[in-house]
Amino acid sequence: MSVLAPNVNLIFLLTDPPGPPVIKVFPGVFSLKLTWNSTSRDTNNIQILDYRIKVIDGTTLKQIFIYPAIIRKPFEIEKLVRNKTYVVEIQARNEVGYGETANISTRTLLAGKMINLLNKYVTSTRSYEVPLDLEYTSSNPRHVQIPI
Repeated sequence: MSVLAPNVNLIFLLTDPPGPPVIKVFPGVFSLKLTWNSTSRDTNNIQILDYRIKVIDGTTLKQIFIYPAIIRKPFEIEKLVRNKTYVVEIQARNEVGYGETANISTRTLLAGKMINLLNKYVTSTRSYEVPLDLEYTSSNPRHVQIPI
């Protein structure tokens, strides 16, 4: 005797935890903007539920941030130190659990002369003439109009 009604088909989809995501990083002075795609190994189109992101100090190798249950991308990691190396790890989670970890080593930017000068001279959204020493192209100081 069958418990199932006639003409009922059962489909079983076997799946594994997701593979490692493919990460792209866009460094800022005090932040890292991350975006990622699922690995090409995830061909069964199993829904990714969320991601776990860990940030590790590149010098001491100590974990400094963990962001569980991230569902949006891009994702920005803030409150970092400029000109410092970090390791970022991302894991995807599906109904089976967390998958393999992808990691990338990256460095925040060193604030340059342009950023320092803009902070010093610019106080509104109008255009200003800011004296810049363009030593990388010329030994003479120049005035450059920068629309902001």
